[in-house]
Amino acid sequence: MGNNEFQIIKVSSSAGGGKTTALAKRYIDLLKIDPENLKRTLAITFTNKAANEMKERIMNILKEKGLKGDKDAEKLVEKIIDNFSDFSIKTIDSFTYSLIRAFSFELGINYETEVILDTEDYMRIAFEKMLEKVISDEFLKKIFNEYNKIYLTREEGKSIYYWERIYKTLCKMIKEMKDNKIKLIDEKEIKDIDEFSYVFHILIKVYEESIESVEREERVILINRFNDYIKRLYESEFSPPFIYYKIGNLFKHFLIDEFQDTSRIQWENLYPLIENAISEGGTFFYVGDPKQSIYQWRGGDPTLFEYASGMNFKMIENKLNKNYRSCERILRFVFDIFKMEEIRDIVKDIKLNLDIYKDVEQEILKDKIGKGYVVLRNVKEKERIDDFLIEDIKEIAKRWNYSDIAILTRKRDEANDIAKLLSSNSIPYVSKENLNIFENDIICEIVSFLKFLNTPTSNIDFFNFITGRCFEKISGLNKDIIIDEIIDSKYDYLYIIFKERFKDEWENFILPIFNKVGYISTYELVIEIFTNFRLYEHFKDETAFFEGFLEFVFNLEDKGYSFSMILDDMERGEYLVKQGEYQNAILISTVHNVKGLEFPVVILPYTTHNFNVDAISKEFFIGNEEKIFVKKFKNDNYEIIEEEYKKIARKKFEEELNILYVALTRAKEEMYIYYIKDKNDKLKISHYGLGELWNKIFNIYTEKKGEEDVIIGEPLFVGKKMEEELYTEIVRNNKYEELINSVVFKKSSIERDEEILGEAFHKLISMVKDFKKDEFLKNIDIVVSGMIQKYRKDYFRERLLFLSEKLLEWDEAIEILKKGGMVEKWGYDEEGLLRMDRIIFDNDFVIVIDFKTGKEKEDDLKQVERYKRFLKNVYYDKIVKGEIFYIMEKKRMEV
Repeated sequence: MGNNEFQIIKVSSSAGGGKTTALAKRYIDLLKIDPENLKRTLAITFTNKAANEMKERIMNILKEKGLKGDKDAEKLVEKIIDNFSDFSIKTIDSFTYSLIRAFSFELGINYETEVILDTEDYMRIAFEKMLEKVISDEFLKKIFNEYNKIYLTREEGKSIYYWERIYKTLCKMIKEMKDNKIKLIDEKEIKDIDEFSYVFHILIKVYEESIESVEREERVILINRFNDYIKRLYESEFSPPFIYYKIGNLFKHFLIDEFQDTSRIQWENLYPLIENAISEGGTFFYVGDPKQSIYQWRGGDPTLFEYASGMNFKMIENKLNKNYRSCERILRFVFDIFKMEEIRDIVKDIKLNLDIYKDVEQEILKDKIGKGYVVLRNVKEKERIDDFLIEDIKEIAKRWNYSDIAILTRKRDEANDIAKLLSSNSIPYVSKENLNIFENDIICEIVSFLKFLNTPTSNIDFFNFITGRCFEKISGLNKDIIIDEIIDSKYDYLYIIFKERFKDEWENFILPIFNKVGYISTYELVIEIFTNFRLYEHFKDETAFFEGFLEFVFNLEDKGYSFSMILDDMERGEYLVKQGEYQNAILISTVHNVKGLEFPVVILPYTTHNFNVDAISKEFFIGNEEKIFVKKFKNDNYEIIEEEYKKIARKKFEEELNILYVALTRAKEEMYIYYIKDKNDKLKISHYGLGELWNKIFNIYTEKKGEEDVIIGEPLFVGKKMEEELYTEIVRNNKYEELINSVVFKKSSIERDEEILGEAFHKLISMVKDFKKDEFLKNIDIVVSGMIQKYRKDYFRERLLFLSEKLLEWDEAIEILKKGGMVEKWGYDEEGLLRMDRIIFDNDFVIVIDFKTGKEKEDDLKQVERYKRFLKNVYYDKIVKGEIFYIMEKKRMEV
């Protein structure tokens, strides 16, 4: 019996089993049955990136079939492109929003309402509105004071009034207290639980009214309120057919990826529509793996995986048993770790449900048998992890590109530590964890300086700047010297005493910028700071953050933001650096951010993460993700809710075990695991962790091998350095303003070499001062060592030397270069970032110079025209010229 005869199709598989590919093929099968299913099918993913990748995967499968002569596949590609708005692969949030938008009138929502993803500012406004009501109303003031008697806070370092996360929890908490399900407050303290409940209900009601008031006034919908609107929609008399009519699509087929990460609320939002679709002859197809349920902290409910299959419809389960990702030795190692009997023996006291691990073993592909390399390294002391990591990376780099390596951590601060380590050892990396520009030390110093310029009386901001690395680098003043001079100041404001004690530094570095505040734009002011403090020169490793900061300022200024408004936006503290997806750099990431991804080489520097359940004597957990600290809660109540503790410990251990499983199943060819063996790590009721599991595994392997470090298999002797890179050309369909992944092509190694050569040469000429051959030779070695992969250094050294000789023979070019000017300057316009090789000032003229190592191209002129337009806005009182120098042809062109 084929899948098409079933109404519910459940696909389960361990990691690397091809679940997402199965979903893509199911989508295509539905199109083959009837091309009109394009507008009747909805596929749900959990991130926009996953949605775009799913569209790409479907299109690529169809194109491959089309290239092999499949005419139906060709027609389907045309069908999708011609009807791209019907290509419905969305996140749950975007689909939910489409429902809210369709029923905006019925729900009393202005159609022009904007969805707000970052809700913090609006929630703060709502809380302030609530406080205004409290202050002006004696009754509410009394209620609020009662609330403060059982003062609630969140985790340390977070907002004390994080109401959007706790007010629903309070509702549940009240109900459970009234039902006597929990007892967490001394009855002597609160004699009447109904009165206690009443206090919270009043505050919740006032707060919800405040949120609704903010949404009406600002014409916004806060994303964390979506579920409230959907609930109102379903509680109305609108039937699913009418809902479909309103949103313009009658979905008969639903597909959900990574179903184990679906929350119960999300499922309740989708369930009525899915049930109706099946009843009308449609289908429900979902894929997932409960072993990879690592988002329970944000509501993911792996029990839904079985619950959904219990719907009263004809259902089939397909199990994908092959592993397409990893080599045999990696898989065997994973199978050994996750044997149910091993885990059950360790955690028997908390009664884990380990059924999800009964099918952990998979069929290994023939071409992967006998292959793979696993290193289980006992580092003995945590301090030595850094040494082992750098040593291993250097060895791995002999066989693999940096971009083939992923270093995975459990926590963000660990990822940040690894990033700093790699940076200090000049190893290129990208990180999903530390791309926020406002977590960069130098950017924080610049922000402090800007705040001082806006408010000179701000001693803290001025102090942060003058004692930072940025100012020390340009002025040579050590922060200890500065502190000694200003610590006993008689003045109220630090900048006054600084101006008096460090007159030269003030006049040379701060005053020129100080005097320009209010006379130039914020963007120009930041450019002045970058230039005066020579940030690109002094902090080369921070270039990506500098570019991101410039982009951040430019975007806000372009929207009409004032200097003060831009500073206010900086207070929110998040703007991510855009880093090249294809650059040759090691990826550093937490495990949560790489689920679904794979890498040739994976390094796990920190593997044992115990968690202390003793701490729960001061905490109370409710629901899937809420944690509330209650001041009146006492340690002697431990016995009362001991079972609750065990439940929490069980859930926490299950999630930690799943995180470990995800981490160990990312590697394709090689895996390195660092482990600090703790002989005293004994399992206690109050202290569950993975340490004991690791001890068992480690002991098994060391007994087999008779040595402390465990090495399984052998690494590839011949490197797999990639000579080609896959690029995707994204074409915008203006009709629907959607990105259509229309062409996938290979960029040859020759083309890539020319790009690298151009980058290296631009770097070279930015370093040269006297333009003599020996100076070029010295700097060529510096450039090659910093930018070029080891196995290609000689090749690029020869090419750079040849270009240098060509340049030195060209007197006209050397004459221009000797004029100096500003070297390698950055800017930003409506099309994106600009990098200008050299800007020369000559009386009333500003000349932008662009050097080209390749042949003349039409785009060269457009590029320099962009430079000119940008500079004209900056130096509006000067005549801006542009020139291009083609090194190989010795051709000079005025633009």
